[in-house]
Amino acid sequence: MNQNFKNLLTLFMILNISLIKAQQQSSFTITPELSQKVIAAREDIKNVKVYRVITKEVDYYPIVDGEVITNEYRIALDYLKDYKPAYDDYVKAIAYNTEKTEAIKTISSKIDSFLNSDEKRDVKEKYLIEGQDLANKYEIKVVLESGNINIGNRKIFLYNNGNIASKSDLKTYQKIINDIRIIEPEKSWECQQYIAREKNLLNIQKTEIGKILSDKLSKKSIYMIEESPIDVNMLSGEFKMLNEKYVVITNEVTGKLFKNELVNESTEHYKRDRFYDFKGFPIIQNVITNELYFITSEYYAIDLESKQLVKNYETTGTNPQYVAWKTKYIGLLQSAQININACKAIIAKHTFKNMLGEKRYDSGDFSATEKSTFNKNLDLLEAKLKQIRELESKQDFYGYYNDKVSEIDATKSYSISSYYNSTSRIY
Repeated sequence: MNQNFKNLLTLFMILNISLIKAQQQSSFTITPELSQKVIAAREDIKNVKVYRVITKEVDYYPIVDGEVITNEYRIALDYLKDYKPAYDDYVKAIAYNTEKTEAIKTISSKIDSFLNSDEKRDVKEKYLIEGQDLANKYEIKVVLESGNINIGNRKIFLYNNGNIASKSDLKTYQKIINDIRIIEPEKSWECQQYIAREKNLLNIQKTEIGKILSDKLSKKSIYMIEESPIDVNMLSGEFKMLNEKYVVITNEVTGKLFKNELVNESTEHYKRDRFYDFKGFPIIQNVITNELYFITSEYYAIDLESKQLVKNYETTGTNPQYVAWKTKYIGLLQSAQININACKAIIAKHTFKNMLGEKRYDSGDFSATEKSTFNKNLDLLEAKLKQIRELESKQDFYGYYNDKVSEIDATKSYSISSYYNSTSRIY
């Protein structure tokens, strides 16, 4: 990348980080003069309002330690969801076969009941009616081949439109259905994956100590804004911006939320009552007095702290957290490439040129060990891609990394993902 482009990208990344996270640990200065300069420079914050933030003690059900499902177990269950429909189809097919087997036994028994009954015909023919109903339900058909194309094959029905089969046909029918062998349904690849992964659940820790909602009432302090805003020129001193953005509750929700309460993503009813649909704004705190202020603009404080953001960006490379992130990220990319190389090596071993000079390979030539190795490497690649995506969600580190490396290194993750998405498991 040329230097001018990098400078522009640096500024873009700084703005992007601040807009997405609105997080900054270092303090920044506010004076009436600085406020006026920032407000005058941006049309979209000319009407910014500032509210004092107070705290109020309320009753609530706290989060306490308790048994929660482990992340590993939850991920394993998520994987199962993709394969469960195929497994359910297999189970249904097994159940259907079992029912069909029992239906054949029942039909044979009803034929015996009919042949051995001394009841009148209009009474005992119910056995054949019931038997024919079962045969229809489970698609049990008996067809006798005539051996003569002019005559054609003959179907035998136990009961058909008021007519019952002859004694001879009943015995023939009974013999043929008793010789039926039910074919076990085939397990699809998805079904096999479900069975294997479900078995693997036994080796995964299901629960651990985590955070749950207590059933005992307690008290806590919540943020609330004062009813009337204050003059922005009253802000003066060193401030820092709290991590979360907040939404003001304009109407009280009995037993849940209070009018003028500030809520964020950690608030119990935030997602349930869809407050994330509303625009959130930051709270700033005076680092000396600890006074809190709610600012109805996401740009006011960001513009004031921009110089600090530039400094933080420039020192990201020596940030211990970034160094650890980079080490893990590069390690995953390299490890994922090893899995790809293992798959490619197996394919190369069986690659040949056809008559047109095109390179082709037949996965049917893979040995059982090669198939197992190939699929195992794809499974490992799938798991590593998930970890890579989680690391890339750390957008400040990920953006800084891409800005500093070559285009080849910056697109390595995409190349790995493309290979995985274009490669099928071998069975």
